[in-house]
Amino acid sequence: MAKIAIILALLSGILGSPHSRGRTVCDRKKSEIIRGIKRKDKETLSNFKINEIGEPERICGDGYELTKDVFFCLDVCLLKTGDTCSKEVEAGVDLCGRDRDGNELECAGDDFRPDLPFTCQPMVLYDGSIFDSSFSSVYFSY
Repeated sequence: MAKIAIILALLSGILGSPHSRGRTVCDRKKSEIIRGIKRKDKETLSNFKINEIGEPERICGDGYELTKDVFFCLDVCLLKTGDTCSKEVEAGVDLCGRDRDGNELECAGDDFRPDLPFTCQPMVLYDGSIFDSSFSSVYFSY
């Protein structure tokens, strides 16, 4: 299992190969953030700071927790129900967390209002209980 994870990481560019001269996705994202901080870019400064070991660190609002991003590269904020989110699979992007009941949230859009941004919403799980079996047997009888 560990070998599969390493192979997938190498293929996706998360880890550098001994034969690659380029930097990893993680290194590139960290460099981008550090450059933004040095240039005093307002958006970068409002979202990140440099920690005591010189690494970018996400700034989250009160009541928000930190977690690792999808690449286990940077700490990002765990978003709450209704927070705007991104469906981009990218280093440094905040992730939807869990609701107050501990249910996992997903980044979802409104099918009827595509102009609205994606937000963190409770996952919709189909358990098959919407239809009564007696109804479906009568309705679908041949």
